[in-house]
Amino acid sequence: MSNASFVDYTNFSFIDSNMKDFIYSVYINKENPSATAFELKFGINGDSYWRLKVDIDEQLISIGNKEIELIKSQQYSFISDREYKLTVIVNDETIKLYVDNSDVASLVYKTNGHLVGDVSDNLEESLLTYSQRNITNLNTLSGDLFCSGYEVTKIINLTDDNYKLNASTDYTISEGVVNVSESYLNTLENNTEYKFRAVTSLTDLDFYIKTKEVGAQAYPLVEKYYRGDDAKFELSEITSVNKVLIDKVDFPFEQNEEVITIKNQNLDALKSGEHLIKFYTNNGRPETKFSIYPKTETIPEIPIPASHVFFYVDIAIFSVLIVGYVIYSLIKKKKNRMV
Repeated sequence: MSNASFVDYTNFSFIDSNMKDFIYSVYINKENPSATAFELKFGINGDSYWRLKVDIDEQLISIGNKEIELIKSQQYSFISDREYKLTVIVNDETIKLYVDNSDVASLVYKTNGHLVGDVSDNLEESLLTYSQRNITNLNTLSGDLFCSGYEVTKIINLTDDNYKLNASTDYTISEGVVNVSESYLNTLENNTEYKFRAVTSLTDLDFYIKTKEVGAQAYPLVEKYYRGDDAKFELSEITSVNKVLIDKVDFPFEQNEEVITIKNQNLDALKSGEHLIKFYTNNGRPETKFSIYPKTETIPEIPIPASHVFFYVDIAIFSVLIVGYVIYSLIKKKKNRMV
C-alpha cells in the first residue's frame, strides 16, 4: 500500500493517485451490526469516478459510476460476522471482483471508458472490521507489468497473432516485474503499440508496449524484374532476416549481408504486376513494393506513314506516255495527208 497520507474524498479514504491498472485486496468482516456496505472508488478524476460496492446485508455486489449508480449487479450469499477476502482487479478497462480467493470472478464488467485516476475506499467510515488492505500498481514506468505475488504461467503477444513468448529468451521476471526483452521487441513492427497478456495464477492481466520508432528499411535493387530474374533487395543495414513474406505468403530466401535474394524459380507462382514484400528482421519488419514483368515486353508496332512518291512518279510517267502518244498520232496524221 502507498505510504501517502490519507485525505478525505467525501467519507472515502485516499489510497493512491493516478492509477490505471491495479490490484486492490482487503479482508473484511461485518462484526458490527451497524456497519455499512464496503465501497471502493477508483478512476477518480474531477467529478467522474467508478465505484464497486459489496453489500453483505443485501447479499449484493454491484458496479456503478458518477452518472449511473447501478450499472451491473450480482447476488452473492454473504454471511454476517464472517471474514471475506475481496480482490478487485482493474486492468485494460475491465473490472473484476474475486471473493474468498476464488479463481472465478464473481463480477466482471468491461467499461470501455476512462479509468485513470485516484483510488479510495470507505473502510475508515464503514465500521467494517478490515485487515491486510493492499494495492498493487500493475504498470511500471516502462510499460512492463508488475505482477508481484502472482505466478506467471505464460505471456502472449495478442497483437502478433497470439504469439507465445519464449520464457528463456523473450522475457524475464525480476522482483515481480515482467520485462519483455528488447531483442524480442526489436523483431516487431516499428512505432506500433502491442497488447500483451500475462496468464497468471489469479487471472489474465493485459499490458501494452510501444516499439521504437525506426528500424531497418528495405529497397528493391532494380526498378523492374522480368520473368527468369532473381529478385534482389537491399536492407539499410546488416541484420538477420528470419522470414520473408510476399503478399502475406512465406517465401524461401537467401541472405548475403544486407542483400536478400528470392530465386526466380520461387517467383514463378506470382502473377505479373505489383507485389508487396515484407522482411521479418532482428530490427523491425520493413516492407517495400516491386513489380514483375513478362520476359519480353510486347512493343506495339507503329504503322509506317504511307508514301505517295511512287504514285506521283507513276502519274508523271503515264502522263508523258499519253502526251507522247498524242504527239505521235498528230505527226502520223500530218504525214498521211502530205503523201
